[in-house]
Amino acid sequence: MTIKPITAYENVRHELRQSGARLFENRYYSKGKANAQDNLRGVSHYVDDSTLQYFKSRICDATEIMNGLFFKIVESVALDMHSTERGYRVVVFDVFGSIVVGRASLDDYYKTRKQAERNFHFLLDVQAYYAKRLRELGQIEYQSAKRKFAAANALEG
Repeated sequence: MTIKPITAYENVRHELRQSGARLFENRYYSKGKANAQDNLRGVSHYVDDSTLQYFKSRICDATEIMNGLFFKIVESVALDMHSTERGYRVVVFDVFGSIVVGRASLDDYYKTRKQAERNFHFLLDVQAYYAKRLRELGQIEYQSAKRKFAAANALEG
């Protein structure tokens, strides 16, 4: 009998890889911005240099969570147009680049990074979440493929 180690979320990780999704990994342990840009490249513009500059944002920390199924950043953003006040918040992305946690109004920021991290709670049924997201994205791709086949058929006569 072979003993197979059980890893949390392994089934979800396997199915996401099968679907073509790229899981998150920590590559730059001491540089939050570089880690965030590397992991979110191609799936979200959230941490691109131009976006960070426009919103006067800074990435304080960035790391994969839940064995690479989600990516968490702690950011500091300007709370006014002159950047005299800054606020901190936690933002979490799924492997498709969608924000799962973090769409906050200017009233939902914290004064310190520690406060933002301490008040961060992430409770989620990971398997149900990704099953729903995969179904939604599959439906979009299916509808797109149908339109393309219809256009090809029309061109062929």
